[in-house]
Amino acid sequence: MAPFDDIRVRRAANLAIDRDAMVGTIFHKDVQKATQMIIPSVNGWSPDIEPWPYDPEEAKRLLAEAKAAGVPVDAEIVLYGRNGQWPNVTETLEAVQAMLGEVGFNVRLQMMEPSVWLGHLLKPFDEETQPNMLASMSDNTQGDAVFTIGPKFRSTGNQATIEDPLVDALIDLGTRSTGTLRRNAFRLAYEYMQKDVIPTVDLFYMVGTVRVAANVDFTPDVQTTNEIKLRTISFR
Repeated sequence: MAPFDDIRVRRAANLAIDRDAMVGTIFHKDVQKATQMIIPSVNGWSPDIEPWPYDPEEAKRLLAEAKAAGVPVDAEIVLYGRNGQWPNVTETLEAVQAMLGEVGFNVRLQMMEPSVWLGHLLKPFDEETQPNMLASMSDNTQGDAVFTIGPKFRSTGNQATIEDPLVDALIDLGTRSTGTLRRNAFRLAYEYMQKDVIPTVDLFYMVGTVRVAANVDFTPDVQTTNEIKLRTISFR
């Protein structure tokens, strides 16, 4: 939906976000900047994707170029957020709203309860809705990319907002394959999406915080939010 049907606008949205400014302020100091919607421990994560840089001037240039081509970049965009979804979620989205606004986007933030928010996350989407962005989290902290990439990015996925034949083909290839071919198909899908599709504005890999006794050797990581593996713990 315009203006997000223009890749320059989607690229500008990523360049507008100062992720470093959120680390240790709105978010925990140990969060990691996300590069794709799975974490490094998941099969199919690509190590070759870099986090988006913060470049507001380039974002402004891209929006101006798109506007000159007739893209309605001034259209109001609703940023939907879910109350209590993560610590400081409202503050996070207020910062995102402000950063997008600084480069020229017209964003209105709307926080909502989970039942209403789910109506914007899952298909069928309302055809009469206005341009929007939805803040969400992925809970695939281990295992395989198929649990995330299919629902969110395959054209038939119940959360997908894109329809791209190459993405579908790579997901299908990875889904029916094993071993290296499976991993590489999912990696290629994520690499292609970041370069040529840009369906998301990825922010962070979250971390959990725990108290660790003096005689225990354990460092929390991005998986600690959901589970603590015994093999990562030892005693001094």
